[in-house]
Amino acid sequence: MPDTIYYNSNGNNIAFDSLPPDVKQLVHQVQADDSSTQNNDSPVGFLMVLLGIYLFAYLLIKLSKFIDGDREEAFSIFKQNGNSSIPAPDDVPATDTAPAGEPEDKDYYIYDGNNLGLSEADITNILVKYYPFYNSLWPTVQYRFQQRLFNFIKSKRFIIYSKQPYKEMPVLTSAAAIHLTLGMDEFMLPWFKNISIHPEAYFADDSLRVLAGNVEGETVTIAWDQLLKGINNQTDGSNVGLHEMAHALYYQQAIADNNKEINFSSHFEKVMQEGEEVYKLKDNQKILYSDYAYRNLQEFWAESVEIFFEKPDEMKKCYPQIYDTIKELLQQDPVNKGNPLC
Repeated sequence: MPDTIYYNSNGNNIAFDSLPPDVKQLVHQVQADDSSTQNNDSPVGFLMVLLGIYLFAYLLIKLSKFIDGDREEAFSIFKQNGNSSIPAPDDVPATDTAPAGEPEDKDYYIYDGNNLGLSEADITNILVKYYPFYNSLWPTVQYRFQQRLFNFIKSKRFIIYSKQPYKEMPVLTSAAAIHLTLGMDEFMLPWFKNISIHPEAYFADDSLRVLAGNVEGETVTIAWDQLLKGINNQTDGSNVGLHEMAHALYYQQAIADNNKEINFSSHFEKVMQEGEEVYKLKDNQKILYSDYAYRNLQEFWAESVEIFFEKPDEMKKCYPQIYDTIKELLQQDPVNKGNPLC
């Protein structure tokens, strides 16, 4: 699952997700105006530039409405199923200020994981209802998953962009981290103090890229609708939760901990070396990996994790060395669904 969702036009990557027809038309019009005014210093050319700027501004407004207009739609599954919402900050203590990198003028709630009012029974019920990976585990491994998830949630702050936050949001986003690290001794990702949840794909702070998720500073951000897609289909090799937590795990182990976990660093280096070999064959052998994985080795790593968990048999067959290395690194073998722990 790529971090960035691209809309391609005339060979240029424009990062807008699922643009409505009128906005798509504006994109083409702005591009046409831009090409017609290159090297044109005439008054007409100047007016065309102004028109292009106007259309571009209008485009931003339309996109903003498009992204935010149906922001509650991604949560409708929980409304229909009668799920419990998290009490508003009047009832649950919430932080008044957003962490670094989060906008101050957005409609969101910030919760301390300790104050979410989530019991172990709540967490178990949510996992049973919505997380197939958990349901496939043996009871003893399920207990390990539950306890780790309970402690993980308590250690984080959750920034939820919704007028009616639901308990499933912090549980299922955090479950991706536990899924990834279930076999490892270190699983808390302490560098990342914040988990930010947008209802759907959102704009990057520094550009017009539309993101399904990203890792920046001390925050892991995930688009809720994209997370649900990954959870609902755990065999297509695309899971934004695992993808973003893979980025976070690398940063925690290799950078924040200053290579404290030697096992991780050595095995990660092997994955990168093997990834370089796969790179060489990318034009002639595109098996399992998407084009996005070949942007850089970090994306190759994150997509490898997705494939490892969602298509373990295929990866083991096509890329046995990569599979074995990730297995040793994460101390999991997802081919063994009941007890993947090594």
